[in-house]
Amino acid sequence: MPAQLNRIESEYIFKSFLEEKPVITILHSNGLLRLNKMQYKIKDSCIFFANKTGEAAGEVKVLFTHKKRPLYFTGKINIQKEFSFFKFSSELYKYDFIEKNETGLITLTNSGGGKFSADISPDFPLKLNVENLSDSLKNDLSRQDEYEDFLLFTESFFSTAELPKDDLPPALTERVYEIAEKGKRPKHEPALVFSDGSYMLIFSTAQNTKRISSMQSARTEIRLGRRQIKFLSSFLFEYPLKGIFYKKEYSITCLAIDGIQEEDKRFLYENTYFSKYGK
Repeated sequence: MPAQLNRIESEYIFKSFLEEKPVITILHSNGLLRLNKMQYKIKDSCIFFANKTGEAAGEVKVLFTHKKRPLYFTGKINIQKEFSFFKFSSELYKYDFIEKNETGLITLTNSGGGKFSADISPDFPLKLNVENLSDSLKNDLSRQDEYEDFLLFTESFFSTAELPKDDLPPALTERVYEIAEKGKRPKHEPALVFSDGSYMLIFSTAQNTKRISSMQSARTEIRLGRRQIKFLSSFLFEYPLKGIFYKKEYSITCLAIDGIQEEDKRFLYENTYFSKYGK
């Protein structure tokens, strides 16, 4: 078991937690729940949040980051009228995420030295060499039913992501649509399926998604040919994959890219949207 932080350090971190209200990730028996500062309230050392589905229950592990340092504590979820809550524990631990597979074309490493790796599946290239899917469907009179399905999907997608539509590039949404609604998916997982210099998408089993999201933020390296690109990535949201194409539980994880060199960002952008450059 990881070493427990001492009392003085735990008290300092608790005060910082009250002031900063960081993003927290609740790992429970049914999966995970991620809450931003607007989605929970703190009163008398207890954290209250809406738990409409009731899936987050029982004993839980609560992860958060303090000064880029991943920490966690354990607790038990209680119910009070329309809210669920748990107590902020005075027993804090450093979160050392360890993934045995440390090889791959993309590697994430958190501050505790834990690693997670994924590949780029040969059958699912990162390059997007087709025209904008939304415009293509909209302008094709024979595909209006599919266009309506696409619009319904986007509403559901952004509701799950809890982000405004303008916050994500259309190509990212369209790639998720292809995987979620059309069954176009890489043969191998975990696999990097989108990376345009601002955002990344990783296709994986739900269990691997839990591992990625628990890292919260990580140093990241992508190897494309002889080129090595390094930056910071942070967990944004998970999109569960359901329906006839997915008998097993799979998800798409979206991460934001930060701290990247401008030339590397341009390289990833052009590598994604290469048709715009006539390559």
